Amino acid sequence: MKRSLYNLFVFEAKTPIVDFCKILEVDDEIFDDIRGESDSLGGLILEFESKIPESGSVIDIKQFRFEITDASQRKINTVKVLIDNDKIDKDTEE
Repeated sequence: MKRSLYNLFVFEAKTPIVDFCKILEVDDEIFDDIRGESDSLGGLILEFESKIPESGSVIDIKQFRFEITDASQRKINTVKVLIDNDKIDKDTEE
């Protein structure tokens, strides 16, 4: 994992979801409704999209924007993650 800016991170797609949540200090159950059997960040995105997205694809899940920075036909390799603080603020107000 590399941190680019305050809310911008780059993760390997094989990063476990639990580790991703710990690093970003979010509840590790945040993705339970969509993760299916997936344990990794790439698996979560695959579960959400029902396909392997191409490099450059952008996927919004909850307060996270995932940009696929490297992928092959068989797997996702790296993912850029942007945290949308405005969405977090709106979710906590409701």
